[in-house]
Amino acid sequence: KYFDAFGYDYTGKKITGRPSIDDWNDVTKRYIGAFAPINAAAWIQDQFSYQDIKFRLGLRAEQFDANIKVLKDPYLLFPARTAAEWGKQAQIPSTIGSDYTVYVDNYKSTTPNIVGFRSGSTWYNKEGNVLSDPTVLAQAGGRIQPWLVDPKVDLSKYKLNREAFQDYAPKPIFMPRIWFSFPISEEAEFFANYDVLSQRPAEGFLATFDDYQFFERNAIDGTLSNPNLRPSRKTSYEVGYKQKLTGSSAISFIASYNETRDLIQLKRFYMAFPTSYTAFGNEDFSTAKAFRIEYFLQGFKHMDIVANYSLLFAEGTGSSASTSAALVAVNKPSLKTLQPLDVDFRHTFKIGIDYRYKVDKDNPYDGPVMKIKGKERNVLENFGVNLQVQGFSGAPYTATANKNVSQVIGGSVARNNISGTINGQRLPGQVFADLTIDKNIDIKYTSKSSGDKKKIPMNIYIACTNVLNTKNVLGVYSNTGLPTDDGFLTSPDGIKRAEREVNQQAFIDQYQIRANNPGFYALPRQARLGIRIILTTEKETN
Repeated sequence: KYFDAFGYDYTGKKITGRPSIDDWNDVTKRYIGAFAPINAAAWIQDQFSYQDIKFRLGLRAEQFDANIKVLKDPYLLFPARTAAEWGKQAQIPSTIGSDYTVYVDNYKSTTPNIVGFRSGSTWYNKEGNVLSDPTVLAQAGGRIQPWLVDPKVDLSKYKLNREAFQDYAPKPIFMPRIWFSFPISEEAEFFANYDVLSQRPAEGFLATFDDYQFFERNAIDGTLSNPNLRPSRKTSYEVGYKQKLTGSSAISFIASYNETRDLIQLKRFYMAFPTSYTAFGNEDFSTAKAFRIEYFLQGFKHMDIVANYSLLFAEGTGSSASTSAALVAVNKPSLKTLQPLDVDFRHTFKIGIDYRYKVDKDNPYDGPVMKIKGKERNVLENFGVNLQVQGFSGAPYTATANKNVSQVIGGSVARNNISGTINGQRLPGQVFADLTIDKNIDIKYTSKSSGDKKKIPMNIYIACTNVLNTKNVLGVYSNTGLPTDDGFLTSPDGIKRAEREVNQQAFIDQYQIRANNPGFYALPRQARLGIRIILTTEKETN
């Protein structure tokens, strides 16, 4: 039996230290060490003013060290010779660098014939010309064969070679952050922001010695991890203009642009040795261009309003780490084009309205008063209503052709090509409105121990989500563009299936009920009645 035991041996005993490749090659010490990355970061920031200009400057430095062994060359599981070594025996073309990997007609031969070269993912023939298809270099068995340092390697049973591996090489990332603003007039100001952010690899980066020991089997079974992934890096730019409208309101116009590089995406290491495989790489990038209008109203007759509208264009080479799966499957991973990302909601608006009778030493109560049992009561004291409304234009999705649909449990799948382009279609728009009504009250009591009058603050609220009970569509069947119809009933297979049923109409009705997937809709209206109690008691001051 084979099992995973990260950081422990087969008996459950914790492993101390970092097992080496030599330890792994000893079958009595075949341990998998715990994943122990090293993260380091430092941050400095200062804020100051120069004349009328306000500055906020910062610098963050990060370094991510996966603290793990990685392949020196992702195309080689065993050390191979370079063009510099071949040049000792014969002249190499001028287009070939001394560190290029040499490929031969028989890796087991001590005197092989050269057939080509490789640098990174670029292949060359023996004359030094770039190849668009490296398969022309393949020899017996359809395998491209590097000029191995050890030609006696037995691919049916081998030990890991420490010379093929190296430690993960961390690189420091410096992320400056600059913000400044200056007044254009007494009622207007201009501001700008430059920011760099970094994110450590979040998926597909943990590979251990056993992944390489069973390399060919794992390559056939699925996608391999790549421990040599780099952190992604996002650079943002923003400029804005803010104008005061009244003593309690203002409006802002903001334009922004950001780009993210080294995003994780599937990558095909085509013609790697001993076998081609699919893993993850820092292959993708994305851009987002946005324009926002923001409106603020604060303290106007007990009301605060925050409203904004955003126009967004978000494009990239992939929305997730598996976007290129289809291209990888047909060995065309380099055919990348910009396409709308899954987060490309073209139009977005948000409105927040808070109407509240807040009472404190700076805000005396000025609301309606009612006589209750002969005593005047401030009925709306610390009472508030909050309404949050947000709407989005439709999210993008990829449509497929409406033919040859086959029934599956819980839906359908289209066995055909994409209709149009990736993320070329849009879902219906969505509107969400949430309403909260609450009131703060105090429970007063006298302490038996001290005789002090105390109070316990309490908030009673009614919260209603999707108060308009809008039927918001979050997903559709890709071949029909509808959340209620998967296209099976109108397909040739669906028509034949219905004709075979004892009661054709009953089958159609029940299938339509099943096809109307509730997962394609946002939740309907929901209301909650609640009480929040602050356990810390307060002593009355009056």
